[in-house]
Amino acid sequence: MNTDPTKRPLRVIKIGGSLLTLRDLPVRFANWLQREPASVNLLLMGGGAEVRRLQSEQSCRGLSMEAAHFCAIDAMHRNGLQFLDSLRYATSLTCPVVDARLVVRHFSTFSTEQASICLLDLRAWSRENQSLPRDWRTTSDSLAAAIAGELGGPELVMFKSAQPPCFDLPELAASGYVDSVFPEVARGLPTVRFVNLRAEEFPERSAKT
Repeated sequence: MNTDPTKRPLRVIKIGGSLLTLRDLPVRFANWLQREPASVNLLLMGGGAEVRRLQSEQSCRGLSMEAAHFCAIDAMHRNGLQFLDSLRYATSLTCPVVDARLVVRHFSTFSTEQASICLLDLRAWSRENQSLPRDWRTTSDSLAAAIAGELGGPELVMFKSAQPPCFDLPELAASGYVDSVFPEVARGLPTVRFVNLRAEEFPERSAKT
């Protein structure tokens, strides 16, 4: 955790793929961000419709589980780049793309030297990471939690299209609100904030890990 008051704390933000259909997603994101304390916000995007299509076409495309896993992460990255374009157009906010490996290795200096919003490129990091299953059990939920864990447990914010039905992570996984790996990966994080970005006023709940 960051204990230097001169450094902006890190915040990992996962934007769920279900939110990609919102025409005003960049504006909602910017409005939420204005309410929050200053941080270095590290973004990753969900896969949305492209990943669902990939899952349904996996067998006919002859993809192994591992290959499909990495294809899904590639799709997440493309979604992130499209979001950056719309964010710049709608709000004038700029957001560089950074290799997640560099953030993990140098996060103590990264928090003072980089922009307030950065898109994490997970593609190389995910190929080096051995802690997560390389199959459909691992979604952007667990990827976000794994990054937060490697950064020493900064704030983890999960943007969703609905509020969580409960506060217990295993129950959330059982209900499909988060993926099945998430409760184990998020264990040890101080707290996880679930924000309904589709609703007005962005209601949220926090779940203890």
